[in-house]
Amino acid sequence: MSVDGTSVLFEGFLQKRKDTLKLRWVTYWFRLQNTTLFFYNQKSCDASTLKGYYYIYTVQSVREIPKATKKHFMFEIILKNGKCKMLAAQTAALRKQWVEHLWEAMRLSTNPGTHHSMMPLLPPQTASVTPSPDQFYPETRIHKTHSLGKLNKTDLFYLESWS
Repeated sequence: MSVDGTSVLFEGFLQKRKDTLKLRWVTYWFRLQNTTLFFYNQKSCDASTLKGYYYIYTVQSVREIPKATKKHFMFEIILKNGKCKMLAAQTAALRKQWVEHLWEAMRLSTNPGTHHSMMPLLPPQTASVTPSPDQFYPETRIHKTHSLGKLNKTDLFYLESWS
């Protein structure tokens, strides 16, 4: 569990295929937190490096792409609006872990007790070395899964900041 009380299920570097130039891949630090998948330009995970996010409740399906190259062990996130997001891990084992954790987050997001409709809660800023955007790092951290429970005053502050 993170310092601010939110649950980080899985995080690590992944490559994301650009939406506009489909042949170009960019490396981001991905963090699956509660029922939101965040991606950052840097591992520091602060608001200034946040590149984007996907609410897991908007995900229809996640599937491995069997075709693998030396650099890309791909998987696809299919959103309910029909858009597909192509991601790649450095190894087949990491790809399998990401797919499993995303399916678990999808299961959590459909439980009535989860708070999947809230705006993303940004984790506190942490010190980190800025990785080169051209490098692809295999580092991945696994965190024990916890249920959300009730919102505390800090969570409400973050929610109000995003409104």
